[in-house]
Amino acid sequence: MKKLLVLVLFSVVLTGCVSIQILNEKPAQIVPTRMTRMTVINKSNYDVFIKLEGPKQEGSETTQAFYYLTIPAGSIEEPSIKKFTIKADLYDRTTWMCDGIRSSGKLAVTGNIRLTFASCD
Repeated sequence: MKKLLVLVLFSVVLTGCVSIQILNEKPAQIVPTRMTRMTVINKSNYDVFIKLEGPKQEGSETTQAFYYLTIPAGSIEEPSIKKFTIKADLYDRTTWMCDGIRSSGKLAVTGNIRLTFASCD
């Protein structure tokens, strides 16, 4: 009977210690993500496609953020305007425009940005 009482008392004390430790731990810090507005104005007569790929995570083959954006055809008189909310970052950019022209490069998004695609003629 004494052994059982000691075992129960030990379990209660151990549970209390673990509960106190859990309550004293600080919650995980949430890193704020800065979101920006990207406005794309398409004055060409063709659809524009933009692929943005963020930097790779350490020890992983995946990227942190990626976007596949489609902007429908517009004209000089009536441009197609699309607004996107994206994470501020340095992206690898691939753009398809003017019925097949492809360009690649980097796009540094540090604040609100506006891209305009002129007529393909």
